[in-house]
Amino acid sequence: MHREFMGYFNLLQTSGNTQRAAIDFLLGKGNAPDDLRHFAEITDPLARMDLLAQALLTSYKDYARAGLRREGGGLPELYRSRMFQEAMDCRYQQMNTLGLMPALPDMDMLPFGSFALTFTFTLRTPYISKDDVSLHILDNPVRKDRVFGLPMVASTTWKGLLRATMMQPLASDLLSKKIDENVFVKKRLQLYRLFGNEADGAAEFLARAWAQFRAGPRPENRDETAAWKEKFHKALEKVSEEFDRVLREKKYRIGEMEGFQGALYFYPTFFTRLSLEVINPHDRQSNAGKQPIYFECVPDGAHGTFSLLYAPFDLIGADEAEIRRQALADLQLVAEGLKEMFLTYGFSAKRTSGYGVAEETVTNGLLTGRFPGRQAPTSTQPWPTWTFRSFTELVGISARIAQQLQGGTR
Repeated sequence: MHREFMGYFNLLQTSGNTQRAAIDFLLGKGNAPDDLRHFAEITDPLARMDLLAQALLTSYKDYARAGLRREGGGLPELYRSRMFQEAMDCRYQQMNTLGLMPALPDMDMLPFGSFALTFTFTLRTPYISKDDVSLHILDNPVRKDRVFGLPMVASTTWKGLLRATMMQPLASDLLSKKIDENVFVKKRLQLYRLFGNEADGAAEFLARAWAQFRAGPRPENRDETAAWKEKFHKALEKVSEEFDRVLREKKYRIGEMEGFQGALYFYPTFFTRLSLEVINPHDRQSNAGKQPIYFECVPDGAHGTFSLLYAPFDLIGADEAEIRRQALADLQLVAEGLKEMFLTYGFSAKRTSGYGVAEETVTNGLLTGRFPGRQAPTSTQPWPTWTFRSFTELVGISARIAQQLQGGTR
């Protein structure tokens, strides 16, 4: 279907002037050229974006991307246009009308200890990601929903980023000896319960930190390096075996099966704004800029809604005191992790350069939980809910909930 679409709205077999006029039209300037009258049938700006990919095979590639230095134009002007913003907002409303936007679940259907939270955040720095489309006017388009074309953060991306945010201080605390091995294993098991199997290098990262703790710091003397490496690899094998044994004792791993499902469930986030970032590498000798690299991004100031569900199915049938203790400890850890991910580590590609950081304040912050020890709600008395307006307030609320329900969890 995409090939037929490109074939019918083909601007490559026309003259240069007509190509330029067609690109202007797709960018929202002027009318469709006479030779390509049928282009006027495309009224949706996001569909026009698909056709702009043909400019890659013309001499107007950079013009389509960034316009002219003095006159402006290009994608930045299209993204700022009222037509484009209305199209993005309309698609967002369509998804909302169809019930495709994340919503908090019915807590009555979930086990005791479950909680859910949602909030709308504001980007303080642009968000960058990498889409896997085969053809796009930019080399680095941001990831989008396949049907509605809205920029998005996938649920799996949120899961991986939050896990990475929580792993890094855990490894750092062990190596700096702020915690001992027993605490490290306990906290690592907590992350395992939250996120499930340690995939995408998580197991190796934590095992190597543990092995380095046992082997000691890498020596600066090269003559001692070989002996240290041998000690490190033996420690790495040993700690991997020890943690595997712990997982099997806890029944998180049985036989050769590694299908443990964590208690956290994430929802995708959608944005309705797009912009352009430009990186211009400089030659080290001439100090002159080379070919600029264009990145599509969600700009600072854009809003997105984050939603998360915690459902500890592994605790079904456990003692109420144990359910309450573990669920409240997990709530506090998740709240602290979210604050660090959004405000410190970031959740974007190139986050080490400061991309993908949010503002401290949020809107529509809501936390609800189904904790043992509370009276079962009625139709007029739902499960308790708490509102918050910042990440700091969310962390504070989670601590107060723990104190109210069992006098703290730590």
